Amino acid sequence: MKGVSEFAKEKRVSTAAVSNHLKRYQKELKGHIIQQGRRKFLDDFAIEFLSGKISGSQIIIYDSAKDEEIQQLQTENKQLHQQLIQVQQDFLQSQEKTHALEMEKLQIEGDKRQEETARGQAESAKEQAEKKLRQLQARRLTFKERFFGRLEEPGMEE
Repeated sequence: MKGVSEFAKEKRVSTAAVSNHLKRYQKELKGHIIQQGRRKFLDDFAIEFLSGKISGSQIIIYDSAKDEEIQQLQTENKQLHQQLIQVQQDFLQSQEKTHALEMEKLQIEGDKRQEETARGQAESAKEQAEKKLRQLQARRLTFKERFFGRLEEPGMEE
């Protein structure tokens, strides 16, 4: 038992030529062609019958160079597919790195804003303290403060 493509290669004709003969001699070959999925297989009777019909009538010669070319193209296609997969993986990795760097940049910017806010609050507190100090220094001392020292004002405790 042989597949149609194997039979065609063996007889050096195209699979289309064999298919045409199968259609033409459908009645004579009934029960001698087995179909499994999309493939057709020929039993010994069908092989013998078609061998006699094809050898004298067909001039189409099977070109084995086409098979080699097809094989090379399939190999090249697989290599290109692998390269495409690699490029896609590299692209995804670079996207992940870019995302990580963008997140780091946002974190740094947020930290800078917090630092600037804290610095502004510290500057404000410093200015208030300096103002309070100037107010205290500008106020005259009382007799008691001269004798015992300047007492802390309410709200001046640290």
